[in-house]
Amino acid sequence: MFIQTTLSGNLNLNGGVAVEFGQSVAQTTACSGTRNLTVTPTASFTNATDAGSHYLGSIKVGNIPSSCSGRFFNISVYPDSESVPNAVFGSVTTIPVVDADNVFYLTDQSYSSNVRITSSSASCVGGTAGTCYSFNLTFVSPIMLASNAVKFVLESSITGINGLDCLRVSSRACLLTDAGLSNAVVKAVTWSSIDSSSDGSVIAATGTDGGSAIPAAAGVYISRDSGLSWIKTTLSNTNWVGAAVSADGNKIVVASYGGQMQRSTNAGATWTQAPVNDYFTGLASSSDGNYLTAVTNRGCVYISSNAGVSWTKVLTTPSKLNTIALGSTGQYQYLTNSGNISGNIYKSSDYGATWTDATPSGTGSNLFYTDITTSSDGSVIAASASGPGAGIIISTDSGTTWTRATLSPDPGSWSGIASNGDGTRIIASSSGKDLYLSTDFGTTWQNQTPIGIGHNLGWSAVSISTDGTRIIGLVNNGSLYISNSA
Repeated sequence: MFIQTTLSGNLNLNGGVAVEFGQSVAQTTACSGTRNLTVTPTASFTNATDAGSHYLGSIKVGNIPSSCSGRFFNISVYPDSESVPNAVFGSVTTIPVVDADNVFYLTDQSYSSNVRITSSSASCVGGTAGTCYSFNLTFVSPIMLASNAVKFVLESSITGINGLDCLRVSSRACLLTDAGLSNAVVKAVTWSSIDSSSDGSVIAATGTDGGSAIPAAAGVYISRDSGLSWIKTTLSNTNWVGAAVSADGNKIVVASYGGQMQRSTNAGATWTQAPVNDYFTGLASSSDGNYLTAVTNRGCVYISSNAGVSWTKVLTTPSKLNTIALGSTGQYQYLTNSGNISGNIYKSSDYGATWTDATPSGTGSNLFYTDITTSSDGSVIAASASGPGAGIIISTDSGTTWTRATLSPDPGSWSGIASNGDGTRIIASSSGKDLYLSTDFGTTWQNQTPIGIGHNLGWSAVSISTDGTRIIGLVNNGSLYISNSA
């Protein structure tokens, strides 16, 4: 016998003020502004021989406005006057849910065997008319006695708990509120590059206006708290195309196309213009930030050994150079060039002073390379390519031999690639499809697209921390997606 009954009526939540209703007390820190959220817990009765008990069977959170999209909701249930929440299943005491464009998901999919989540919409109650959204959590095998479900705590934030996946930093979260930009400006950003400190705490991202009529979209964006909040620097609204960040996050160098290069020694707080100008297309640095190499659309290679204070032009080719990667010491470097339909890979073993052709033969030849990455010691190299023959090629012997990655189906139109320190983890982005992650030097790949955001996005660049646990992906609509559990 199974009887379901309401544990309590709707609880209207807002403003961080405790609200009592019957036997339930709830409080919240909400993303909904002046609109009240509602929480409706429901009890289930489990029959037994000569006995039976009421358990917390489900929790519904409703009246959620679209302004909460991109946020996390963390839900906990407490016994009366206790400071430690109850376990809702197993040893789990908090359920994290992400609002991905008004569809809700558990951020830890391992929870799905214990709790099911559904989404719905309805007219908003109170405040401005419109459509609001809700999610319902139903426990598969309830374990919490209804009598112990006394206080419900609901918190909204721009980050999840315990470094869980699927954080979305978008115009509705950090860039708009923290960088002080309008929605129209943020949506016009066309991301061009991203780099981070070794632990992913300091991040520099560069963007152009994508040919739009909104020049304010172009700029350099900095985060010093692992992507939770962002500032747009005071650097000019030019088309910035390259960023390089030292391992400790203090040294940052950014380059623009057809213009200046700027360097910072205090994590982007202040900037000094470097004494070099060209049509830059790519930029990379050693771990200590002292060795830097920049490539240009006019086939030039510039190197610096003093953190960008001075520069030397070491190579001029007739081809357009577009991407560059350095090992941790800066001794081993790899760059790509691209003609109209094909390109090459070049290698340096002397800090960029001289270069040799390392272009793969067979499956890796005559490709339009879009990005290149290398492990800390320079032994593992991965390059992405778009256009005819699009794909990913891998070398695990410093560019001596190459293999083509096998993905089925291969999404093509690869736009970016990055590897962790030892080269075991490689993240790649497809401009028309998804993100893919390899954890075995590029031998096998898994779709890594964040839950609930859909496919066929305009992924433009990716970055990964040295230990491989933090991945950042950029989408050309002002959005950044961050994963802390790769």
